Amino acid sequence: RTGLYLSRDLGATWTRSGAPGADYTGIAMSDDAQVLAATISDGSTGSTQYSTDGGTTFTALTVPSGADTNFRNVAMDRYGSKLSVVTGTFTSAVPGRTGQLYTSLGNRTSTGTAGAIAGGGQGESLTLTYDGNGVFRVTASQGTFVAQ
Repeated sequence: RTGLYLSRDLGATWTRSGAPGADYTGIAMSDDAQVLAATISDGSTGSTQYSTDGGTTFTALTVPSGADTNFRNVAMDRYGSKLSVVTGTFTSAVPGRTGQLYTSLGNRTSTGTAGAIAGGGQGESLTLTYDGNGVFRVTASQGTFVAQ
């Protein structure tokens, strides 16, 4: 339970991320390696940890009320904006827990309180391409921008 380690040089070196020490069961990463999600399963409890800063910090995602928190795996789209998480137990020791599939709604770069792109100063630029179905991707940038 020492934590989640990341490599940025094809495994030559490893650095501990900001994720808590736990029993990790799955991990997913966006194409740009800035958005990460990891599932924790500690017996009958756990969480899905989420990072938007390349693994420097993580926060636990909120799960539906009454949801099984025995998280097994996570999948993510290439932009890190849509997630799917599966739960369940491997044995029949916990009656009524047959597993669930949870999917996220929305997009982390939508307008309003659901998300935004922050940063950028005078003379900096950001070019977005609309891929459809509510998804945008960065196709060019000059400066520092952060998805929130």
